[in-house]
Amino acid sequence: ELRVEGDGAKLARVFQNILKNAAAYSTPGTVITVRAEKTEEWVQISFENRGRTIPKEKLNAIFDRFYRLDESRSAAGGGTGIGLSMAQAIAENHGGRIEVKSQSGKTIRFRAVL
Repeated sequence: ELRVEGDGAKLARVFQNILKNAAAYSTPGTVITVRAEKTEEWVQISFENRGRTIPKEKLNAIFDRFYRLDESRSAAGGGTGIGLSMAQAIAENHGGRIEVKSQSGKTIRFRAVL
């Protein structure tokens, strides 16, 4: 049984923002994998996709407000640069965090730890 106590609407926004980014940056025709698991203290929900990797030096910057990895995505095209910042703030307000790993082989994984 997985259970997280908190504001359901805000937590849904966390998952929606991560999933929206995974869809936007995935290689077309590839699968986005969503997994949930419970550790002793945490519930971890991970979203893994294949696409252009995030350079190591930019992994922390993607959580900065208004930061966009792909500057060619305009606000008109759907990217304002606040989604991941907002998701991280919501996770932190629930006592958790969001982690990201971008591995060679073009695999990107976001994990909400709550």
